[in-house]
Amino acid sequence: MRFWDTSALVPLIVDEASTARMAEILSDDPDITVWIGTNVEITSALVRRTKSDDQRALRNAEPLVASLASAWLEIDESPAVVDRAKYLVKSHRLRALDALQLAAALIACGYEPARLEFITLDNALASAARAEGFTVLP
Repeated sequence: MRFWDTSALVPLIVDEASTARMAEILSDDPDITVWIGTNVEITSALVRRTKSDDQRALRNAEPLVASLASAWLEIDESPAVVDRAKYLVKSHRLRALDALQLAAALIACGYEPARLEFITLDNALASAARAEGFTVLP
């Protein structure tokens, strides 16, 4: 099982330079764990990447998002995630949503980061995850 940050999931939905690598990581272990806000973050990322006049591209991506979402495990322990995220923001100077992602990963592994790999393409989040004890991919 691996925890997937939104930045690593988006290339599975739209073609990017990291798409092949993310697909390879997913094929090695198809069990995806995410924070409950990930679906909103993915939608936001897709909207930002889509030209305002190209709603068809967004509609075409929605079944891929739904397929991923149907199989992933969502961490929805909101009070615990928020409490841990507040600590992480201070410790690692993360953006709020990145801190929530990392907090959800810590909860998913029972605060034993050696039990769960963390997948992100965000350098600041990767650095914080390593500092918390996660093995970070790619």
